[in-house]
Amino acid sequence: MAFEKAGNVRKCPSCGEVVPSMTSICSSCRHEFNNMQVSSTLKSFFEKFVTIRNEKEKLLFISGFPIPNTKEDILEFAILASSQIRPVHGMAIIGVWYLRFVTLGIIHLFWKGPEALRFNKIWMSKIKQIKNKGRIAFINDSVALTQLETIAADVEKELAKSRKSLVISIVIIIAFFVLYEIFYS
Repeated sequence: MAFEKAGNVRKCPSCGEVVPSMTSICSSCRHEFNNMQVSSTLKSFFEKFVTIRNEKEKLLFISGFPIPNTKEDILEFAILASSQIRPVHGMAIIGVWYLRFVTLGIIHLFWKGPEALRFNKIWMSKIKQIKNKGRIAFINDSVALTQLETIAADVEKELAKSRKSLVISIVIIIAFFVLYEIFYS
């Protein structure tokens, strides 16, 4: 019975040591690897993403983009997704809400909300998908699973800080308007 072996074994070009994936320096001889290529999955993602101009289509593209299968691609995609989360500050939200209220009416204000919140929501959804795929793909690779969990935890921690800052900003802004009304009415 013949066995077929699949996969790429990467070796250091300097000393020949087997090199784990996503390594930039050989642990044996400290040779630095250069000319490392971008994942074809991420390349494909960006080539399509930059051509999309409509926000709704971008959101649909992100949500529908399949999570890759290889360890390197899953971790790269997690890093990409985590870097897309943007903090949203109270002044920005109040400003956007006020403009929408004045120009488009109160129903639109509550229906749509600021763009950053919509993108954060879709990227967080993508990070959850990546985490779930990683739990399956990395079942025998605790190091990669820990790396993925760390990326997701860092994003969740930053969003929690952002939400706290947002609430404080909104309270300050509301307090300002209340005090303004009290003293200048």
